[in-house]
Amino acid sequence: MRHGIPRGGLLNGGGFEHVRLLSGGRPQRLPRTVLTFDHTFGVRHFPRPRAPRFPQFSGEISTVPATAASRPALPLEAIIRTPGSEHLDDAAPTLQDILRRRQQDAFVGRDSRLAEFRTNLHLPPADPARRYIVNVSGIAGVGKSFLLQQFRRIAQAEGAVCAYVDEDYFEVVETMSAIAADLAAQDARLTEFEAQLATYRQRRSELESDPNAPLGDMLTTSTVRAGMALAKTVPVAGAITEFVDADALASQANRFRAFLVQKFKKKADIDLLLSPVDVLTREFVGAVNRIAAERPVVLCFDTFERTAPYLEDWLLDLFSGKFGGLSAKVVTVIAGQLALADNRWSPLRSLIAAYPLEPFTEEEARGLLAQRGVTSEPVVEVILSLSGRIPMWLATLAENSPQDPGAVLDPTEDAVKRFLKWEPDEQRRKLAEAAALPRRFNRDLLPEGNEDLFDWLRGLPFVSRAGDYWRYHDAVRDPMLRSARIASPQQWRERHQALADHFAAEQELLGIASNEQWDDEQWRVLALEETYHRLCATPVIALPSALERIVRATYMSIAVTRRWAAMLTEVGKSTESERLRSWGPRLTELLKDEDDDTAFLTFLIDGGELDPGVCTLALASRGVTYRRQGRFEESLADWNRAIELAPENDWYHSRRGIVLRLMGRYEEALRDFDQAIRLDPEYADYYMERGANLQLMERIEESHTDYGRAIELLPGDGTPYAHRGSAHLSAGRQEEALTDLDKAIELDPDSKWALELRNDAFVALRRYDLVLPDVERLIELGVVGQWLFERRVMGHLASGNAEAALAETARMTAESPSDSILRSLHTVALISVGRRDEAHREALAAIELLRSEPDSDESRFNHVVDLLLLGQTEEAREQLDTALQSQPTVEPVAGFIEDLDFLAACPGVEIEGLEEFRSIAAEYRVRLAEDE
Repeated sequence: MRHGIPRGGLLNGGGFEHVRLLSGGRPQRLPRTVLTFDHTFGVRHFPRPRAPRFPQFSGEISTVPATAASRPALPLEAIIRTPGSEHLDDAAPTLQDILRRRQQDAFVGRDSRLAEFRTNLHLPPADPARRYIVNVSGIAGVGKSFLLQQFRRIAQAEGAVCAYVDEDYFEVVETMSAIAADLAAQDARLTEFEAQLATYRQRRSELESDPNAPLGDMLTTSTVRAGMALAKTVPVAGAITEFVDADALASQANRFRAFLVQKFKKKADIDLLLSPVDVLTREFVGAVNRIAAERPVVLCFDTFERTAPYLEDWLLDLFSGKFGGLSAKVVTVIAGQLALADNRWSPLRSLIAAYPLEPFTEEEARGLLAQRGVTSEPVVEVILSLSGRIPMWLATLAENSPQDPGAVLDPTEDAVKRFLKWEPDEQRRKLAEAAALPRRFNRDLLPEGNEDLFDWLRGLPFVSRAGDYWRYHDAVRDPMLRSARIASPQQWRERHQALADHFAAEQELLGIASNEQWDDEQWRVLALEETYHRLCATPVIALPSALERIVRATYMSIAVTRRWAAMLTEVGKSTESERLRSWGPRLTELLKDEDDDTAFLTFLIDGGELDPGVCTLALASRGVTYRRQGRFEESLADWNRAIELAPENDWYHSRRGIVLRLMGRYEEALRDFDQAIRLDPEYADYYMERGANLQLMERIEESHTDYGRAIELLPGDGTPYAHRGSAHLSAGRQEEALTDLDKAIELDPDSKWALELRNDAFVALRRYDLVLPDVERLIELGVVGQWLFERRVMGHLASGNAEAALAETARMTAESPSDSILRSLHTVALISVGRRDEAHREALAAIELLRSEPDSDESRFNHVVDLLLLGQTEEAREQLDTALQSQPTVEPVAGFIEDLDFLAACPGVEIEGLEEFRSIAAEYRVRLAEDE
């Protein structure tokens, strides 16, 4: 049966994009200890301390007189996230950790919101008062994040599971993955979603590593949509994108889909690659619903003011039912500085509970201060005035329980200055100021000599943990940065420069080659922080280098680019640079689409800020994106312009050559590959690219020469051997192909492409006994595709192991009962074990399925095969005449001959007229070759 996929070894350049372009210890903890004080200073019983003497330990002290006293439930904390409460180290907690945790348990204000949330969880779905979307909004520092943590604790206490995500995730798939991980930690695995996500990552990896994959044609639902939108009248930075032919765009999509059908066979895999967000979200919804059938689910989305550009459309689609009905036992909490926009969320208004958070009332604020031991009326007045009764600032200013207002009447002091002024320890004050400079910090980023104060620093009310780092709340960090910059511009520059140098040194220590740096996530994280600090130190000087890195980020993914755009937004806030402050949000808005960054790149290209060299880099990046979308004319225009700006850039010529080749303009492509080689005659990839082009021009001997030169330049690399093997295979020289492919696999035993090509060579040579080892090896390497398991069946059948073949086909047909090819293969397996009645029924079923499929050359020949398996020779002759009268090309005819050769090689499978049919098809193929 013809179940292989056509492979000609043609390069598309997808594998060479980056090579040329992209050139603390843990705090010590004490063991659990009970300290007993008796006969202290001659006093028989240790007296119960009064609150004013021990305000910071309120609620932690228990005395044991004649009868045990329970710990008083005194609320101590405002609505802030207290570090250490959710992310304690694995070691035993300190007394201070327990204190912070119990402080977090207490809550001042928001009682009505907590009660409403708890009540809502218990309302039946049909209750008109039930709300499914809780929108928490309010200014920075008002307590949104901490309220979400309280919602999480309430939900879990009520038997629900609750997932929490914030601005650390920059795309939809990342966000769903984070939610799944959070729920899994609560023994609520989204098993089906996780499996589908793993499949997507595997298929994507297989696709991107397949040199035959037409990534130039690679389109997804959203890129088609974006392409068509940009093809009309969408202005981008003052420019109007050129018209894109809708028919041409559809043709590219169809070609890519056809390739996926050949490679992966299963419709589920094809849909997953074409529309990953849609398919994964459907699985996500289904998995969440299965959890919700057992217990309620709460999904919390924090800092929505930052994530809305990436998540708002997805959430609206989620609630609209686009991905399937969401269980009524799911409650979604969305928190951000602004309320959900009426114009977008109004259709869901009846599902939404609005929780706007205001500053504390004076009574609530005074209550919090009293619990912190701040009772001096002059001090209370100062704190109330400076804090604006915002919980974050109330807790911060009350941190040291100040008793003396100091310069109460000084109107120039803001909350930051007052907080630092009331800290009596000068070393702590300086540390608090220094720790505000980095976007995140750990012990290594603190000034030397302050390591012992780390626990104090991370315990401050405005510090929260983010993975392996800690960070300040924006409401505190922003004014601290402003104060530091104004107080001493020179010291500001020096400190940021020192931090930039620190991150640069950390990159060096990774020891990653320059052409591999962007592929390393840890290097990218360090480079991002280094760039932030260099921009803060000297915005004008550092901007060109920063823009170059931002352009290079576009070669990685949309999510990576979004991180850089978000960093620019933060630089704008930190430096108060008007230009950078506007750039970050603008660039973020242009990156809303999950697959298309062309508008983002157009803004940079047309904005006039890029140096000429970086502009050509951006044109190249956009050219690659256009090519991957199948928008070849636009891609070609970018490469033309890039080459005008940098005529001696060999890489640009090679990329333009690829686009021209994909457009079928082989002679022009050849000139570009010639030029690339002239400019860099020692770069092996260019010879492989030119060899592929020569293959398409049917100048096979010249292509062999180029592949040979690539082998000379890369003698220890199996890739050029694999490409020369593919050229031999396409020319029908299977033995020569095997020699090269054996060498390729010797040099790289894990080369999936070389193993696949050698498998094709074995089938072409009818050496089915050798098919199985390579198939098993490919499966070990994680390659998944229906063609692979079909080849395994072919190997079993041809080697006489019919029972193994039957077990395999029974499994596959059970999984895909509507696949006519599988039903045909199952028919052969049934015949080979002598179960002819069942084989007859399977063959009839295969024919019935073929009738429901689109008419094609391949389906006509498959119909002939099924009729032969049924023993209906006359009907098969008539069908063969019909198939040949449609004037098929050589490929389906060769596939038909391959099917017949395979049937002839299967022991126990006797087919009447097999040789006759093969001869007719072979004669037709010869006539085709003569006509050409």
